[in-house]
Amino acid sequence: PLLAHYTSITVLESILRNEQLWFSNPLFMNDTQEIRFGINEGIALFEASDEIEKACHSRERFEILRHAFQHYADEYIQKDVLDTYIFCLSEHHPDDHDGRLSMWRGYGGNGNGAAIVFDAGKIEPLEDSPLIIAKVRYETPKQQREWLHKYAADFAAILANSNIPDDKLYLAAWSYMQAIKLYSVFTKHNGFHEEQEWRVVYV
Repeated sequence: PLLAHYTSITVLESILRNEQLWFSNPLFMNDTQEIRFGINEGIALFEASDEIEKACHSRERFEILRHAFQHYADEYIQKDVLDTYIFCLSEHHPDDHDGRLSMWRGYGGNGNGAAIVFDAGKIEPLEDSPLIIAKVRYETPKQQREWLHKYAADFAAILANSNIPDDKLYLAAWSYMQAIKLYSVFTKHNGFHEEQEWRVVYV
């Protein structure tokens, strides 16, 4: 799609002068629960899940998995989230010459700024790029919890039938953490739905 980035004239001038786009850390964005909600709920759900413990077939194996998961969760909370950056865009219709009023008010200098429109179709995907571009999902906290519960159940079903050796259980823990991390980065409260946001994320 076409994707618009709303900003001030000062930032526009800086982008053009330096030929750079600066990303923001999600902990300082307009939704104070952003990232935190999905991560906290996902971690708590993993540690309290009877389904995941049963899928390990023994308490000992679950403790190995849980210990590895706690390592990745701590690493994300203490280090990785501080090194996660987001560039926000709004889906833009080709025939729209005015833009979104809420975006002008929130990010475009209350109508005195600018919207830079990018043609995403001209961005060449690179397999080894640290950047991920995707559309944001808008959900209520209830819907987010439902998604996380379903993911935990699906994860447990796969784990139960995978015969993963004890010394490789850390890979399953890493995969679970990656999933809830990306889900959290690309999910917002449904109150922001009007923004029709896409994100470029550096992880």
